[in-house]
Amino acid sequence: MMDRRQEWQLPVSNEMAMRRLCLVLFSVVSLLQPAGAGAVSPEYPRLAGRTVIHSEGIAGVTMDLRSPTRVFGRDMNVTAAPGTHVVEVVLMDQTPNPELCDFCLHQWVTYYPEFDQLPHTGACGDFQNGEFIENGCSFDPGLVEIYLVSDGPITFTLERSDLAGETEIQATADVEGSLERIPVQCEPSNQCDVFAYGGIAREVGADAQPGYASVVAYEIRTSSGNGTAAPSEGRAVACAYPSDVDPGASTDPDPAAHQYGCDVFPSASDLDSPESALFRTAEFAAPFVSPNGGALRASDASFNTHGLQYLGFAVRQVKTITPAHYDAWGLWLNQGMSCPSGDFANCQSSSV
Repeated sequence: MMDRRQEWQLPVSNEMAMRRLCLVLFSVVSLLQPAGAGAVSPEYPRLAGRTVIHSEGIAGVTMDLRSPTRVFGRDMNVTAAPGTHVVEVVLMDQTPNPELCDFCLHQWVTYYPEFDQLPHTGACGDFQNGEFIENGCSFDPGLVEIYLVSDGPITFTLERSDLAGETEIQATADVEGSLERIPVQCEPSNQCDVFAYGGIAREVGADAQPGYASVVAYEIRTSSGNGTAAPSEGRAVACAYPSDVDPGASTDPDPAAHQYGCDVFPSASDLDSPESALFRTAEFAAPFVSPNGGALRASDASFNTHGLQYLGFAVRQVKTITPAHYDAWGLWLNQGMSCPSGDFANCQSSSV
């Protein structure tokens, strides 16, 4: 068998050499010239040692990663302008597993300024002896899609010591989606301090497009001013129907099918029944209480959603700490970015 290392040393005619050279040049030109006359491949902003992305509303940016890296939760931070209620930043999985999800998150940040003292960051790792050990989310050289969602101006920062340089950009690519405050209903109608709930449905992931939906409900309580901590019976639950997170949940996205927001209440009269298993269910998030008040939050999501997707919540208020404030937000997001101007490169990499 001929050694391949010697194959290129065989003598060839001048005509054959010229044919090979033309073939190589044609291949190089073909790689550099995308389909369409005069088309130019977009140059994406580079994911750097320090990457700063400004955004507002629902927007996206595609970053170019030149060397492999691992992203830890501590590497990411987000700040929000006053008056912002919801912040969610998603770094997409470069090699998603279609058996697990269509819209596959690889790293993320959530921040609800009214509720959170600091942003919450996702983490990749393993459980060892019952303890979670973060080992970072790995990213390979190539393109990384980043989706940014908020109801106010935000700044997302990612820092990695193993990457070089600094990039600061404005995320301006259009992303199909909707971020909405879920309307609140009360039961009894004039006693929202007893029970508040709601739910709405929106289309997402149509025509086999990867779709994602998430809902969060939270309640914040401040003390009456006497500085004493009161026992709390408050509870909150958030729900997505259908939901791949909870396969046993309802698959009916019609809001009329979910009378009290989430399917954990047979009837509102059970709210004041100490014997009711509803207050003991693990589906509810229990609050913390301090002399200055307390808070609780619950969330749910669906990563395989196509069509009408329902998002809802329910909050049982606490009467011993007043006043109470509650809120719920739903997010419906389609994967994919576009630029109405057609100038994809500049849309993706408008520097600031």
